[in-house]
Amino acid sequence: MTKDIKKAVSERLRELMDERGYTINQIAVDSQVGVTTVSDILARRNKTVELKTIEKLCNGMGITVRTFFNDNKFGSH
Repeated sequence: MTKDIKKAVSERLRELMDERGYTINQIAVDSQVGVTTVSDILARRNKTVELKTIEKLCNGMGITVRTFFNDNKFGSH
C-alpha cells in the first residue's frame, strides 16, 4: 500500500467519523473492527488495510464502500 493511499484511507475515515460523531471506540464496536486496528489506520501505522476491513467500517457507519471511496482523495469526481 502506497503512502498516498494509506494517507487517503486514514483521512477519509477520520472525516467520516467526524461527520457522524464517532469515537474510535464507537466505530470499533459498531463495525466489529478492533480498536487497535482503527487506531492504526487513523495513525497510518498499518502496512495495509484490507478491503474487508474498510467494508466493515462502512457497514458500521451505515455507508457503502462506494461512498467511502467516492472522494477526491482517491481520484474520484
